[in-house]
Amino acid sequence: MIQTQVQQGFKPAAIAASLNRPRSCITRELARNGWKAAAVARPVGRLSVAGGYSSSRANIRARRLSVVPRVKRKLVYGNPLWNKVSDRLQQGLSPEHVAVTLGRMNEPIRLCHETIYQAIYAMPKGELRTDTNALPRLGHN
Repeated sequence: MIQTQVQQGFKPAAIAASLNRPRSCITRELARNGWKAAAVARPVGRLSVAGGYSSSRANIRARRLSVVPRVKRKLVYGNPLWNKVSDRLQQGLSPEHVAVTLGRMNEPIRLCHETIYQAIYAMPKGELRTDTNALPRLGHN
């Protein structure tokens, strides 16, 4: 829709209104994918493709960027931090207590309890899942 409306000469504000989106959302999409507003009418010759914006190129770019996580995971199965967390969970500590304990060490490790929960429940698959789901305690001690 964006490419079609840009080719028809609509301005970003009009495109945003028709798509029920903020104008800034549309201008960011256009700018990040090569669109430039025309300063003057173009001379006779080959027409530009929507001011440089191409929805197919934008889609390819979005798919390429969505594959790579923006932040590398701290807690990965097999790394030294995983082993420290796993040992403390096997001792009966909760993920909250593990995070606090790691933060109070001589060389503090900043790790949120939510990261530990995510590593235990969301990330593992197969046999690793059964091993990690047995680690945290189930009730209050």
